[in-house]
Amino acid sequence: MRLGVGLWGMQATRTAPRHHVRLYEELIEDCQLAEDLGFESIWLTEHHFWYDGYCPSLAVALGAMAAATRKIRVAAGVLLLPMHDPLRVAEQIAVADIVSNGRVILGVGNGYRDVEFDGFGLKRKDRGARLTEQLEVLTRAWTEERFSFEGKHFRYANVALTPKPVQKPHPPIVIGSSPVFAPAVRRAGRFGLGLLLPPTLSTEQCREAIGIWEDEARRAGRDPAALRASGQAPMGILTDTWVDDSTYQADRVIPHLRYLYREQLGGWRFLVDEKGNPVAFDRPEILDQAVEGAVKAAVIGGPGKVLRGLRKYDEAGIDFFCARVRWDSLPRPDLHRCMKLLANEVATAFA
Repeated sequence: MRLGVGLWGMQATRTAPRHHVRLYEELIEDCQLAEDLGFESIWLTEHHFWYDGYCPSLAVALGAMAAATRKIRVAAGVLLLPMHDPLRVAEQIAVADIVSNGRVILGVGNGYRDVEFDGFGLKRKDRGARLTEQLEVLTRAWTEERFSFEGKHFRYANVALTPKPVQKPHPPIVIGSSPVFAPAVRRAGRFGLGLLLPPTLSTEQCREAIGIWEDEARRAGRDPAALRASGQAPMGILTDTWVDDSTYQADRVIPHLRYLYREQLGGWRFLVDEKGNPVAFDRPEILDQAVEGAVKAAVIGGPGKVLRGLRKYDEAGIDFFCARVRWDSLPRPDLHRCMKLLANEVATAFA
């Protein structure tokens, strides 16, 4: 299993207010530390119009991360593609791939916050259709000398993207999935792209998702085994992870993880009830139940416990693992200690 770390959101939260100049300086330092420790990848995440300055521009940040490193893969986990022009994204990621000499991984997702779609003058209901068109535009822009595209949402006539990315046929694309994963998984299978599954899935649900992806790939005339062997369609999972010398010491970070989930799930109105109505701070019983479910799913403990937690995903067919160790309210020395233990005491056991 390939082990990466994430998710750097560049957030100056209420509990840990920071100047963003320093936050981005720290991002570069953390990239270099992750590279020195031997992690395969480091993941940055995107959102818009949130009070804490959540990173709104992944391509710019990826370029800076790429320029400051030499070996580690720099990854978007995820870029909210329906909010962007796909041809501009293709250009930006191509340049980042050139700066990195072929180390970019592009994770994309639908997005779900009404305020983001409203802010860009878009209709949330169009996000799936937009994403489907955008994936075709991205791959054609990177692999064809010149192309035209006529869709409902995007139209391009006889355009040529230059320069092309270093990676051939193009940088790996992984599609991020919500806990209700079937639509995203089917779309990834249809396009022959990889997956980044969410942190609350069980190993059995991971197997189910990969099975759905394989069925959809075959239905589209693709060979799932060949896709995965090529490296263009890796199966990955994001899991909240923390390692310390003992489980007792590691458990001290749980309040920070609980804060992260409660603030974002409550503030972003991501959850819905059985009738489809949003759940936020005004419905604390449902919100707290969801938060505790996410905390329970986290892989937290001493090195042995964390190793066992990762291995079960390996056995479920997962190719790469993004360990979310960057919880913005945690002190940075604690983050670095966790990264070192994860690299030296856990990752080496997979070798």
